[in-house]
Amino acid sequence: MNAVEGKQVAQQEAERAKFEVEKARQEAKSVVVRAKGEAEVAKMISDACSRNPHFIKLRYLEAAREIAHTVAHGHNTIYADAGGLLLSTDLAKLDKDASKQ
Repeated sequence: MNAVEGKQVAQQEAERAKFEVEKARQEAKSVVVRAKGEAEVAKMISDACSRNPHFIKLRYLEAAREIAHTVAHGHNTIYADAGGLLLSTDLAKLDKDASKQ
């Protein structure tokens, strides 16, 4: 390998190293932004629950609807009771369970 080729290889390795450092910085920034967003969502949900206790019922029903949609449109056959899939809409039971906590 002559001096010109060695210089080119060194430049390429330096560029690759700079790229890896920048990639690591971007990933770290992404993790911080994601964590801040998740913390904000958790606070918003907490505030909503304290302002309106029925918010949890709404979230429960939304989750049940999503599960029912997934099961209905899936290609697999599933045999389970409604309670196991959160499909039971017995909100009185949900109130009792929430009061135990």
